[in-house]
Amino acid sequence: MAEIQTGDSYCSKGNYISVKGKGNTNEEDVAYQQTISVLYAVAYTQTLKNAARERSLQ
Repeated sequence: MAEIQTGDSYCSKGNYISVKGKGNTNEEDVAYQQTISVLYAVAYTQTLKNAARERSLQ
């Protein structure tokens, strides 16, 4: 499995997207914010790719 690393967090390639990390999510943590930004971008891109694929199959 491929992993994307941002700071202390990892994003594993699979049928789902998750973030593994450590720390308090309620504190202002730059690494956490960057990880969530990457997670959002990956999820959004995948959603658009899936929608385009479904449209092309119709």
